[in-house]
Formats: sequence, structure tokens, C-alpha cells
Amino acid sequence: MISVIPVKTQKEFKDFVEFPYLLYRHDRYWVPPLRRDVYTLFDKTKNPFWNHAERQMFLAYRGKQLAGRICAIVDYNFIEFWEQKTGYFGFFECDDDEDGRNPPYCTDAGRSGTRAELALDECLIVEVVIR
Repeated sequence: MISVIPVKTQKEFKDFVEFPYLLYRHDRYWVPPLRRDVYTLFDKTKNPFWNHAERQMFLAYRGKQLAGRICAIVDYNFIEFWEQKTGYFGFFECDDDEDGRNPPYCTDAGRSGTRAELALDECLIVEVVIR
């Protein structure tokens, strides 16, 4: 059974960033980004994108084992310019178990009560809905 939690603590944030390094550690074709660059990408003080955007990161656990991650992103400059309430998702990774890609995992992410919620269709993430 998969449970999904929003990232709130520094440890959870570190788990979110480090998950692909763990997941793909034996994939000889994976070229990992520099960890420093990934941390900088998410740093609200170093990346000017976050001056007009917000995010909510989620971790998926199977029992106590980290099984996946996803991030919902809202860019308010895009919304203002296009006059369209649209959001995005990214940083989706999950292990090779089918539970990690099933609707319950994804649907839980949309129930977080955050301003950015994932709209789903059979776990194909269609859009981020702005409420």
C-alpha cells in the first residue's frame, strides 16, 4: 500500500532530492545532475523562479520504504500573462512497482489541501488545478 505525504521537513526535502540517486544508482545510462545544482534549483533564495512561483513536493512510501516523488508547481507569471489557471508537475520518479504508478498514489497527492492540486486521469497527470 502506498502512502503519500507532503514534504515539510529538511529530512523529507533531502529524501526528495536524493531519491533519483538511489533509484538509478545501478543504471549505467543515467547521468546524474550535480547534487549542488539540484539543491540550488529548489532554493528559494538562489533561484529567481520561486519569486513568482510556488511548489508542493510529495513523497510516496510503501510501508517505510521510499517509493516515489512528485512536485506540483504553480507559476503565477504564466497565469497572469496567459490568463489561464494552469500549473505543472515535475520531478516524478517512482520505483518499478506498479503500485507506485496507480491512481491511489497520485490521487493522494491531490488531497493535500495545498493551493496547487494535481488533476488526474488514471494517474496520467493532466494538469495542476489552481483553487
